[in-house]
Amino acid sequence: MDPQEYSIMAYAEHKHWWFKGLRNLVLLSLKSRIKHNATILDAGCGTGENTGAIQTYLPSATVIGIDNNNIATSYAKIKVPGCITQGTINSLPIADSSVDAIINLDVIYHKEVNEQLALEEFTRVLKPSGILIMNLPAFEWLRTKHDIRIYTSHRYTTAEVRNITHQVGFNIINCYYRNSILFPLMVIDRFINKLAARYTRGSSTKLPWAPINYFFSIIIEIENMLIRFGIRFPVGGSVFSILKKPIDFDRKPS
Repeated sequence: MDPQEYSIMAYAEHKHWWFKGLRNLVLLSLKSRIKHNATILDAGCGTGENTGAIQTYLPSATVIGIDNNNIATSYAKIKVPGCITQGTINSLPIADSSVDAIINLDVIYHKEVNEQLALEEFTRVLKPSGILIMNLPAFEWLRTKHDIRIYTSHRYTTAEVRNITHQVGFNIINCYYRNSILFPLMVIDRFINKLAARYTRGSSTKLPWAPINYFFSIIIEIENMLIRFGIRFPVGGSVFSILKKPIDFDRKPS
């Protein structure tokens, strides 16, 4: 990721509609699926906003944040002191079958991450029946200038996420598109930017104008509510999945 993105993210992710909406969905998904005193790993924690939110929302849990970038972890250690360590999800510094839940938000698409190794590491460190919550960018044709700044190697479909996670042994609880109500605006924005030849540079992480941020926050929370009621959308800007390590999991040979 472009180093400047971390400073932008550290400032914006607490209030930015996109980060807030995802964080709220993750917290609700976690609370209904983990036991008291669970150990939760935020794998690829970035600047630590989600790690801190999980610790606040689930105070009985032990929360560990791991990221490979020292700029990111320097911010995260300020936000969540004592919970952050440096390491790569390609080879997690975590013991086998020691974690109840893993949060992995917009990480394995990164060009420095080995998708297969990372998913195998998640199965290794999760306890039997442990859960993995992942969010990933959707649809290669939505690729923008922002993907260049954050080193995106791939954008996914739900079918691809189901396939890659099933191959390493996960059971799929849920896998669906999100950021769907605002999806038409997203497509229009991509189209305008490509026509305007502004495709190669820029960040989408900066905090929007306050009224827009407020309005989009309301839209995302409405969508989160619909998702909780079982509504699923055919398209969206992200793929959100909840996966489970089987009790009888048997590691596949490399």
